[in-house]
Amino acid sequence: MNSFFNDSWLFIYHEDNRCDGSTDGQLDNLKSSLIDSTITLEVKNDGNGWACDKKEPTSFDLEFNLMKKVAEWDRFEIPNYENQEENVVLIFGAGESDYLKLHYDDNNLIVKLEYRSEDPG
Repeated sequence: MNSFFNDSWLFIYHEDNRCDGSTDGQLDNLKSSLIDSTITLEVKNDGNGWACDKKEPTSFDLEFNLMKKVAEWDRFEIPNYENQEENVVLIFGAGESDYLKLHYDDNNLIVKLEYRSEDPG
């Protein structure tokens, strides 16, 4: 995958879970080769899930491997919305709750990858 990435790109992780709340983290200025390996990033969880008792906010290291994440997806869908941002591609998998948001530059290289998992509740 690294040939599709700019040599300085941004990774954003966001997970919204009905019990655990929001878990967010970000790493910037990543080398293109990192996309083909496990990325370790510090994330923060707010503990504000709406379906369970609130928990104390926490921070922890999360290991993210894109290939392992998408291996579990049951489909890949690339929608084309009318009002979609320019230079952005959305890829949905594992239902509508898990998706990638890829931002690319004028050279068609990915400059920002957002992994989002949103529990529809």
